[in-house]
Amino acid sequence: MKNHVQPGNTNTVPSPDDVQGGEIVTMGELVGVAAGDAATGEDPDLLLAGVFDLPKVGTDAIVIGAPVYVDANGLVTVEEDGGDTPTPNPHAFLGHAVTAAPNPSGSVNVRLKPKFDSKSRKMASCGFSIPYFSMSYCTERSRSGGFLL
Repeated sequence: MKNHVQPGNTNTVPSPDDVQGGEIVTMGELVGVAAGDAATGEDPDLLLAGVFDLPKVGTDAIVIGAPVYVDANGLVTVEEDGGDTPTPNPHAFLGHAVTAAPNPSGSVNVRLKPKFDSKSRKMASCGFSIPYFSMSYCTERSRSGGFLL
């Protein structure tokens, strides 16, 4: 396919701030984990897929499979928004917890996942309907005619 750019597991972006490798980086709704250190304006690679041990809000109790978000401090949280009034400040969707993390604890393992459109329950990057907690990925047709997951 001539228009394929890359698999999409990493993406090089200009760093909005100084970042350290392993830190959560949010740029709009693009959320990933920095693959290495970078100063403001440098171009670090963001890891957009995989499972990472990430710092969380210490008082959040997180169960396996829970959708998790990134708060304004770069911590994993179960809260969809910051609760600001009168306008809520939405937290960026990060993925799903793959380990439990009790209150109190400092980190949780998270599987990064593309964002779902919450109204239609469609994956934003795929355009087809799937259940909210589905473990399915976008499918593409292979050259042999079968579907790849």
